[in-house]
Amino acid sequence: MTEPAATTPGAPGMPRGVPAVWGLAFLAGLSFVAGNAKSDPPLHEQIDQAPSAEPTLPEMTIRAQREAVERRVGAFVASSLREPSGVSLARWNGPICPLAVGLPPKEGEFVHARVAEIAAAAGARLAPPPCRANLVVIVSAEPAAVLKAWYARDRRIFGDAAQKRIDELLGTPRTVRVWYNANSESASALPSATGVRGLVMTGSPRLAVDGTAEDSRMVFNAVRAFASVIVAVDSSRTKGINVNQLADYAAMVGLAEIQLDADVGASPTVLRLFSTSDEAKPTGLSAWDTAFLKALYHTSQKTNVQRSAITQSMVRDIAP
Repeated sequence: MTEPAATTPGAPGMPRGVPAVWGLAFLAGLSFVAGNAKSDPPLHEQIDQAPSAEPTLPEMTIRAQREAVERRVGAFVASSLREPSGVSLARWNGPICPLAVGLPPKEGEFVHARVAEIAAAAGARLAPPPCRANLVVIVSAEPAAVLKAWYARDRRIFGDAAQKRIDELLGTPRTVRVWYNANSESASALPSATGVRGLVMTGSPRLAVDGTAEDSRMVFNAVRAFASVIVAVDSSRTKGINVNQLADYAAMVGLAEIQLDADVGASPTVLRLFSTSDEAKPTGLSAWDTAFLKALYHTSQKTNVQRSAITQSMVRDIAP
C-alpha cells in the first residue's frame, strides 16, 4: 500500500493540544480487520440530477421547477452541515494529506487516491508527497478499540476536548465515527498576535478572538479550519458496501463538518449510504455532492450567510 510518510507532529505555531499531523508508526502496528469492500471498485455512477427544463415549457413552469430545487437544496444544506453558534462553517484551508489504514494494500491505495481526487476537485489543497497524514480513514472490525489504543498512546489526537465528548465518541456504537479538530484563523490574514488565536474543537460555543478584533453582523473576523480529521469505519457493519462507496463517503464527511445523524430525506447524496431504509444505496459521490463540496470551498467562509451562498451555488450547478 502506497502511503504518505507520517511522523510525530511537532510543527511550530500549532495551537495547544491538537497535532497538525499524526505519527503512524503506532497505527501501522495495530491489528486491523478489513471490511467487506470489493477489491475491484466499479466505475463511478452519478445520482440523477434535478430535471432540466425543456425549452418548450412556459417561463413560469421553469421558474417553479428551479424554486423547488432551491428549497430542496436549502433544506439539505441546513440539515447536513454542522455550525456551532456564532462561528463560520469549517473546511480545510491548509494542505490535506489523506491516509487509509486497515484495508488490503490495493484497496487502501484506492481510498487514499480517491479521497485526494475528490478534495482536489472541490478546491481544497493537497500536500505534496511525502507528507504527514492529517485526514486518516481507519477501517476496522473494532474501531473503538483502535481509537482507544491510539488515544492511550497519544492523548493529543482529540485535542483539548472534554473527556465526556471523547467517551461519547468511543462508547457510542455506529458504522462511522468522525472526529473533527478545528483551529480558529484570522479571516483577514492578520498575524496571530493581532488577529485570532487558540484552538476550537467541534461543538465549542465560540472562537477565541483577540480583543482587538470584532465581528460584524454579516462578516466573521475569525474562520474555522480543520487541523485534522479522523474517520473510523466499523467494517463489521458495512455488508454490501464496496470500496468505491466507502471512499466517497469518507471524502464527503472528511472534507465538510457533517451532521452524521441528519435527515437528508430523498436528497441524492452519498450521505444516505448507511441509512436504515430499504431503498437502493447510492453508488458513490453524486453530482449533488460534487456541487455541495465545490460550493463549500468556493464561497466566502467569513460571511455568516455562507449557507445561503452554498445553496445558490449548488442550484446553479444542478439546475442551470
